[in-house]
Amino acid sequence: MSELAVFDGKPVRTAPWPTWPRADEGTERALKEVLYSGRWAISGPYRGKKCRERQFSRMFADFNGSRYCTPTTSGTMGLTIAMLALGVRYGDEVIVPGLTWVACATAVASIGARPVLADIDPDTLCIRTDAIEGLITHRTKALIIVHAFCQIAEIKAIVALSRYHGIHVIEDCSQAHGARLDGQRVGTFGDVGVFSFQHSKVLTCGEGGAIITDDFGIYERTEQYRADGRVFSTYQTVNHLELEERGDVLGQNFCLSEFQSAVLVDRLRHLDAENKIRRGNSAKLSAQLEQLDGVTVLKPKANWEETYYNYILRLEPDLLKGNILRAFGVALSAELNIQITPIYQPLSRHRLYNPSKLTRVSSSDLSDKAWTPSGYQLPCAELANGHCLAMPHPPLIADAHELDAIVSAVDKVARHADELGSLADVNPNAAF
Repeated sequence: MSELAVFDGKPVRTAPWPTWPRADEGTERALKEVLYSGRWAISGPYRGKKCRERQFSRMFADFNGSRYCTPTTSGTMGLTIAMLALGVRYGDEVIVPGLTWVACATAVASIGARPVLADIDPDTLCIRTDAIEGLITHRTKALIIVHAFCQIAEIKAIVALSRYHGIHVIEDCSQAHGARLDGQRVGTFGDVGVFSFQHSKVLTCGEGGAIITDDFGIYERTEQYRADGRVFSTYQTVNHLELEERGDVLGQNFCLSEFQSAVLVDRLRHLDAENKIRRGNSAKLSAQLEQLDGVTVLKPKANWEETYYNYILRLEPDLLKGNILRAFGVALSAELNIQITPIYQPLSRHRLYNPSKLTRVSSSDLSDKAWTPSGYQLPCAELANGHCLAMPHPPLIADAHELDAIVSAVDKVARHADELGSLADVNPNAAF
């Protein structure tokens, strides 16, 4: 009988990992204050003190070293509003990484612009500068750069390239809250930075997002795009609305609630400390895992202060022993009591990215190559998807000695890899 937990053997770990999201008495107190404040939204009346949304906006801008911040309902909507504020319009092209969450491409497609897929750097799994350069045309209006997989993209080289061609740069920092390059926070190198506060993110309020920028004109437009064309007034009267009608753009309602903002105000105070713990634990874990044959990890560079939204394991073909990567992930999940899966599918074949389903784009437009994901060749993205597993970040805030279980589990599954063939069709959610 197999020793593997997925085949009813004894797992390496049965205890739960630290719960995420985190909350404490401060978080509870912040929510109660909103509950009885008489104001649950920025569209509610002014009650004599600055609303939580404006508190968070100022705090998050200061945290990142940026002048302005506009909170939004999600990171996806942050990307959408950022593009509109930068002047991206129907028919324009926006270059996005070929290996990222589908929201980057779907946000582009949702406004009728053409998502153009670029391959990645095999060392960082982030978008590659030379791949971008080969895709720039007269239609290219913007680039979306994603700092993903606990790595930082070649943002300085990419910004220099974009300035040469007169193209806007949007930094998607949804996996990189608090990360720094040469002491500067990511999200502040390009024209705008966009963040997600979805449940799994290292700074979260369940759902939410934010846009940061140093450009006042961009900021004013993002404010209006997310509040039905309204902006905050420069004066307040108790029991009257703070929002005044501007109407420079046709906006919609994508405002963050006061409850969400209160959670973010409280949890932002913990972000740097939690990131420091994750970095320390990741360094310890990496040093141990690299002692195993066939296992490599993505390493930070000396001038980085990286953020660990997830932890990436790269498995060599000899270690997989002919098995598909997902089978290894299913077995590892069962050993560790946490879901571990292959990284994203390349957008050229991701089942959730299907532009032909769009209703606002004509069939003649959809015949354009930019609308045909399968037409893009993304060899580095394909290779990464076949060899890299992603572990979510909660184990990285556990006590350092608990990380030994991860090393033991990887070693155990590797030693029994020749038994994994029967897992080819197993649902990855069924293993724990």
